[in-house]
Amino acid sequence: MKKICFKYWPQENKEDDFFKNIVKKFGCKIVSEKEAEIMFFSSFVDGKNVKSIPKISFNGKKVFWTGENIQIDMKKCDFGFGFDYEEKVKDENYLRLPLYVYFGAGKNLLDKNSPKKILASKKNFCNYIYSKDAIERVKLFKELNKYKKVDAPGKSMNNSMPLPPSKLTNLMKTIQKTESLIGKYYFSSLISRHVGNWRKAVINYQKEYKFSIAFENSSYSGYTTEKIFHPMLANSIPIYWGNPNIERDFNTKSFVNYHDYNDFKKVVDIVIDLDTNNKKYLNMLKQPWLKENKLNKWMDSKRIEKQFEKILKD
Repeated sequence: MKKICFKYWPQENKEDDFFKNIVKKFGCKIVSEKEAEIMFFSSFVDGKNVKSIPKISFNGKKVFWTGENIQIDMKKCDFGFGFDYEEKVKDENYLRLPLYVYFGAGKNLLDKNSPKKILASKKNFCNYIYSKDAIERVKLFKELNKYKKVDAPGKSMNNSMPLPPSKLTNLMKTIQKTESLIGKYYFSSLISRHVGNWRKAVINYQKEYKFSIAFENSSYSGYTTEKIFHPMLANSIPIYWGNPNIERDFNTKSFVNYHDYNDFKKVVDIVIDLDTNNKKYLNMLKQPWLKENKLNKWMDSKRIEKQFEKILKD
């Protein structure tokens, strides 16, 4: 029985974690750092994101993974999981693990409801759910907002009530009532992100929207997170920017891909055309999220488990 420790916040304090679930499946025991033979670590150490591969003093095997746009340096770890496509890293101990896989993308993307039923369920135009401003997504938000209101319940560009957490405390209600007077929900939007199941709340919120702005924090080949995955689960057409090679991961005919145009005005015009033409919108909804409606290779659980067999091998 291998003894494993986790040194990345906040996952080290969570039981339902991608890596923890896999090592438990292999019968490993999760222990303290002093007892461990293998350590999983990331750029989040002691509650801070150092935005690079940190120097870790540990005598056993070190496995680095990142959910941030950080390039792997295999000299600083024994095994690595990251965003770079494997052909760039060229190391058998490295495996690409996009954040959308970490958060559960797979067979749940293979079945879509009837496009007409999906369209009938859409009550709103477009949403933008972010806590941090980023130049590109703020620019698109402002341009698209000129056409129709884009609902922004997060801290960034906030113009709507925050996503309701599963349990609204009296304090939360009081804060929201006060903030409603000025039309900005700064504090309650911060609170809502950390109360209840945030990701589930995001997906449920997006279900009523025809479009979801799905812009990454930065653009880099291979860097693909849950930002495109969540709208897909909600059957809300993503407006995507981030990985310029996103066609390797998903079917770009199923969403609005900025990288097909590299022009904000053109992207806005495409969205307006889809919004005003139900036939075109339905045609896009008919497209499967994945090419040929098949899982891409990074979603293959057997591939990931095979890598874990190597990690756990004496």
